Amino acid sequence: MKRACWDEEGGAAEKRIAVSTPLRCTAASSAAASSQSLSVADFEGHVQRCQLQHFTFDYYMHGLVEETGEVFDAVRAQRAGSSQPEGSERKSTGSTVELELGDVLWYATSLSMEVGGDMKMPATWPLADVCKTGDEPEVLMLATAARLSGRVKKSLRGDKPLEEFVPAMRQHRDELLARCAEVAENHGSTLQRCAMLNVWKFKGRFDRGSVQGDGDAR
Repeated sequence: MKRACWDEEGGAAEKRIAVSTPLRCTAASSAAASSQSLSVADFEGHVQRCQLQHFTFDYYMHGLVEETGEVFDAVRAQRAGSSQPEGSERKSTGSTVELELGDVLWYATSLSMEVGGDMKMPATWPLADVCKTGDEPEVLMLATAARLSGRVKKSLRGDKPLEEFVPAMRQHRDELLARCAEVAENHGSTLQRCAMLNVWKFKGRFDRGSVQGDGDAR
């Protein structure tokens, strides 16, 4: 749900931006992922190119909470036996869980870049510790997102500078990424692959001219 790329109530200025940006975003992002290897820095570039208008960091926090909830729903749906891509189709399009994790990475990266400073993203993608990965890391992921949201909320009160909240925000963000890596591991994937799938998903939307609006079927 990449509402950050389009505001349904946006005016002509936003529409002009949306018309002029897709080709640049598509070409640069797909080139970054074409080697089947995507660094955190490459993904940051993809995210920045696909932000068609500016939002404050609390907007991205709302999106991050929403997307962690969708990861949770996707995991539970898969356990319940809902249909998922298989074989070569899954390799090219990704499972629903992987795609939703890619959305979490998009918002986590957007949040980190918007806060800036010591909130910068890790230099490399976190990997799951297979000895510690439990059966339900998606539950811990939700709890961590809630704690991060709490720090963001308190930072908006204005009684203390944002910088005082960044260390705790960064700690919760890093824990969230670690939990996401565990979810990915439980589904035979990695955060790097989820990030790559996010790049290709955006490329498809730009190619189809369907970035506007809401929903995963665009």
